[in-house]
Amino acid sequence: MISLETASDRYRKIDSFAELAQLKNQILELKDFGVLQLSLRRAAELMSLEVFTSGDLDVEADPQEWIDIYDESLLAALKPSTDEYLEILKNGVDIGRLPTTLIKRDLDESIDEDKTFVDLTDFEVWLNERDFPPGDIFQDYFDKELSISVKISEEIIWLRSKAYRDSGKSAYSKVNITPLSDNCTIEEIRSAYQALQLENERLSLALSTSTNAAPSRNEAPASPKHRKTLLILIAALCEEAKINPQARGAAQRIEKLTEKLGARVDDETIRRVLGALVDALDSQ
Repeated sequence: MISLETASDRYRKIDSFAELAQLKNQILELKDFGVLQLSLRRAAELMSLEVFTSGDLDVEADPQEWIDIYDESLLAALKPSTDEYLEILKNGVDIGRLPTTLIKRDLDESIDEDKTFVDLTDFEVWLNERDFPPGDIFQDYFDKELSISVKISEEIIWLRSKAYRDSGKSAYSKVNITPLSDNCTIEEIRSAYQALQLENERLSLALSTSTNAAPSRNEAPASPKHRKTLLILIAALCEEAKINPQARGAAQRIEKLTEKLGARVDDETIRRVLGALVDALDSQ
């Protein structure tokens, strides 16, 4: 049976193709195919998520054990906060304080927050200078972008290798690897063997790169409720170990304990965690 499309159906498809073409052009404009490049809107969303994770933002959202940085319902609940941060970021771009890797403006010279991008490293430097240290949310975003980067690398390797294979050559040795005939010479066999060896080495390298470069942290950032629970557990362990979290030198003592465990945590990080213990206990 032949299905008949209405005019509106066709227009929707055209819109979809147009959006896809626009997205492709945008990716080609961005550095590293857009990996670790945030639109201003996405940057503002990460800021809202970071504040929400710390427990300093009270919004109506379903309780979650772990926060998904792409959760549409949570992002919708955080939109008022995101819009506030978005205006701050646009102002930072306008006055030249927040560097961009791509900037787009509308006819009225206003910044297009969905088409203006900042590099993650530059953005984190900008945030640190303004006493907004990036935390778990930004680490989670970095890990996910890293996994995308690995997949892009694998795809590039495969496509280049396929181009050589389609032309009858190895991606590295460039020797003929077309099927050998029954009356081939010893030199042809040796060349084919060398080409296959190089191809095997290339695939082994790609596999090891994929394995080693994969993000080590699989879990997402903790929700405010889960974070609070962890802080209370740390406080209980400190009390059992006769360590006063507010006492001078407490961070150094705990740092030495982590060294004995073989998983050292620096005293500055420990100090920030200890500072959060008081608020967690007071809210109980």
